[in-house]
Amino acid sequence: MNRVVIFLSMFLPLVFTPLQVSPAVQYTIMDLGTLGAPSAATRAINDNGEVVGFLTFRESGHFEDHAFMWKQGNMTDLVPIDGRECGALAINNSGLIVGGVDVPDNDFVACYWEDGSLTEIGTLGGNYSVAWGVNSSGQIVGMSRDIDGIDRAFIWQNGFMTNLGTMEGGTFSFALDINESGRAVGYGNIAGPQPFLGFVWQNGIMTPLEGLTSAHAINNLDQIVGFSKIAEEETHAFMWEDGSLTDLGIIQGSLTSVAHDINDLTQVVGYLVMDDRSAHAMLWKNGVMSDLNDLIPANSGWILEEAYAINNRGQIAGHGSFGGEIHPFLLTPVPEPGVLLIAVSLLVLWIKRSI
Repeated sequence: MNRVVIFLSMFLPLVFTPLQVSPAVQYTIMDLGTLGAPSAATRAINDNGEVVGFLTFRESGHFEDHAFMWKQGNMTDLVPIDGRECGALAINNSGLIVGGVDVPDNDFVACYWEDGSLTEIGTLGGNYSVAWGVNSSGQIVGMSRDIDGIDRAFIWQNGFMTNLGTMEGGTFSFALDINESGRAVGYGNIAGPQPFLGFVWQNGIMTPLEGLTSAHAINNLDQIVGFSKIAEEETHAFMWEDGSLTDLGIIQGSLTSVAHDINDLTQVVGYLVMDDRSAHAMLWKNGVMSDLNDLIPANSGWILEEAYAINNRGQIAGHGSFGGEIHPFLLTPVPEPGVLLIAVSLLVLWIKRSI
């Protein structure tokens, strides 16, 4: 038993230290770094805590983007060996990364990275495509210009890219996310004065999401988030579920909100535009919207500007201002006191049995 007491005297302070910082602190924050680039931004996180995005380097008087992946404390530059610009926009739980890469003649082509190797997946006949979403089945969605130069949503699977078409009367479409059931969401237009409208696509049918200006993400419960225009210069984050829209609102001191992502716990992230026009990262959960800057340790040195993705562990990836530069961050939830007590009890039981 003496060994148990000694071990716990070392372990318990480490476990409970985060709780002693402040009752308001709900997340720890990690700087993912920039590999020397003056700025970097995240775009996605999977359930393993692997983060992807892009680094922006200043090269010979101009800026160049490099895709990156961050995993277990290490950031990897995914730029191809020939140095072409690229960006990583989504990652599935198997580590398949999708995005786009520069090709000759100033075009950009959708691509994926698998085991560090880059593969281009082509276009619908035009000179541009980009991949924005991928699920665990390897279905990839995004946008490609067709042979007539019109932007069309696509799905790529089993080596083939398929044009998803448009909503009735529409002239363009753009797919941004896909869930495990193969339902894709995005935005396009329809006949009439409304310039943009969100959609959900499945099995060849593109359905308008009335009242939702753009659909940015869909979870495995088929809950869809994005934004809707409320007034001339005001938008609110919205969630669409079973045909009904929920206004996620704004908080005091903010002018507008936009939702970027939603996990299977119905936790939503995005950003707020504050009264001073600055951007602050946003979290909505349990019916309450919060400025994420209020949920991290005080005096952290960060201004969290945009939360772009959230996984099913509740980890949040985004970017913000740190040390005068734009850095990517990873927020990890601080465990609830009850969860910690259960963990400690299990640990004590394990130690007793091992003695």
